Amino acid sequence: MTTPLTTRAGGHDMSAERFPTPSDETLTALQREAINAVAGSRGAFGGPFVPLLHSPRLMRAIARVGEYLRFESDLPSSIFEMTVLVTARAWNQPFEWNHHAPLAIKAGLDPACIADLAAQRRPTNLDPTHLAAHDVVVELIGTHQLDDETFATAASAFDEAALIEIIATAGYYSALAMILNAGRISDETGSDQLPASIERSW
Repeated sequence: MTTPLTTRAGGHDMSAERFPTPSDETLTALQREAINAVAGSRGAFGGPFVPLLHSPRLMRAIARVGEYLRFESDLPSSIFEMTVLVTARAWNQPFEWNHHAPLAIKAGLDPACIADLAAQRRPTNLDPTHLAAHDVVVELIGTHQLDDETFATAASAFDEAALIEIIATAGYYSALAMILNAGRISDETGSDQLPASIERSW
């Protein structure tokens, strides 16, 4: 069983979406094309793509980045999903968390590790490679910098392409989290509250 996050981010009601989906009658040709493109590659349309639909060219460009990171990157799926969860937790983003926590389990992450990530604790049961990726994402999001020691540890665990893709994954899901939070896009799991602040041990 995965650890859920909930739909009240930072004490703000997530129930009133600010960028609702345009009605079918008002959709432009570009918006229809963008919906079909996203639904075709992902099997559904929703989440951050609802507010992004108001800028359909941007939506398709962002979606293409996500398609590469999710479906074409050579990153191990457990590294990728852990990176998404660290990012979602840092942004208090329940939609991202609740969609990717089951994928992280499927990719092989221990539920105890996911519980640690939900509580913003540095997991104690990760191998050094996963910890190196974890620490890069935590440090970049938390301090906006990456110190030499953290970089050196990561550079010894990953080649340059993999390390850049870990950083890009955190950046991509940070962008989506900002869009989701600003747009107050709710999570359909039925959860209703996310702690406004968490005591961090990292």
